Amino acid sequence: MITDLAAMVFDEPYETSIINADLKIDPKVIDGYLGRYEGDANFFIPQASITVENRDGNLALRWSAGAVGWLTPMTESKFYERIFGASVTFVKDDKGKVSHLIFNISGGDYRANKAQTE
Repeated sequence: MITDLAAMVFDEPYETSIINADLKIDPKVIDGYLGRYEGDANFFIPQASITVENRDGNLALRWSAGAVGWLTPMTESKFYERIFGASVTFVKDDKGKVSHLIFNISGGDYRANKAQTE
């Protein structure tokens, strides 16, 4: 968001986030996003663990430091994260299972891999 505000001030190109709060996403798709994701030393917050939760029908990110950020849909797989003003995109592997998320903030993409569940 900061990068986009600076671009506006200096009359440079910027990207606007299109929120689609009314988008209805299949509960099975939502269930695939749920779980724990691990960032590495190069993640936005180094070594952060993020748990994606369904809280009363709304997706939330619970950070290992304790903060909870709500996710608002932009598309079926991309969400706006309210704490940092970032976007979160869930990425599926070739078998259709969510393998990781991309946390995009200030033009930087940070990957967190989904922890394997038994």
